[in-house]
Amino acid sequence: LRQRLIAQVGPQAATQPGYLVGGPKSIAEQLHRYVEQGVTAINLALRPPIDWEALDAFVKEVMPAFRS
Repeated sequence: LRQRLIAQVGPQAATQPGYLVGGPKSIAEQLHRYVEQGVTAINLALRPPIDWEALDAFVKEVMPAFRS
């Protein structure tokens, strides 16, 4: 996954904080760490080519954990 992200976004994806990388469980864990620090909203930026399966998994498996 990280290599795909680097290929899509560039090498900064490997060194810059803020990129969410991994499967749904890992992404949810990363987001929970942000919530613990007081974050109340995120801006999800998608760059083409869009991985529609990954986006669908985010919507169905990650987002429900953060809805009030």
